[in-house]
Amino acid sequence: MDKLTIKKQQKMTALLNAAYHLFLKKGFGKTTIDDIVKNAGVGKGTFYLYFEDKDALIKTLIFEASMTILEKASNYTNEHQTNVFEDNVIIFANYIIDYFTEHEDLLRICQNNFSWPVIKEKIHRPEDAPVLFHLIEDFKNSPNMQKYTEVEMYRIIYIIVEMCGSICYDCIIKKEPSSIDHFKPTLFLMIRKMLS
Repeated sequence: MDKLTIKKQQKMTALLNAAYHLFLKKGFGKTTIDDIVKNAGVGKGTFYLYFEDKDALIKTLIFEASMTILEKASNYTNEHQTNVFEDNVIIFANYIIDYFTEHEDLLRICQNNFSWPVIKEKIHRPEDAPVLFHLIEDFKNSPNMQKYTEVEMYRIIYIIVEMCGSICYDCIIKKEPSSIDHFKPTLFLMIRKMLS
């Protein structure tokens, strides 16, 4: 990687980090682009080199966070996998839940936007999100999933990840309808039913 590319990456990272901390402190609505560039130590013109507006920035922030969480969940599942596909999906889902339990601040920023609302805008080829394509391959290789088309498998993954993100937000942030630990068994039961 050349020096110019490294410098560009550093500026983008500074903008994302500044926005992350400001969104936590002031909220998305009360944070201005001026606040973000001041905290990032860059000029306002630099902001617009990377992002069209504040919405584009938060979408990138959520996409990056989602990819990181999904990759960590996938790696954890690979390290702890069993011979039972459904159990592996539960391990994957449980990792996501535990991650959000430990990183409540990130969950506050992602809100209900963890995964697909942002991801589907950013993914156009396998290289854009290899972890998702790896998940689809795992689904394809499971005997239980052979009855589904690739589109249906994609939708099942979508439902599982969306349920995890939404339920985490409701149970951890809103404290409704119960604690995440009390809700996990019901969530895992529903995932197993979808996969059977």
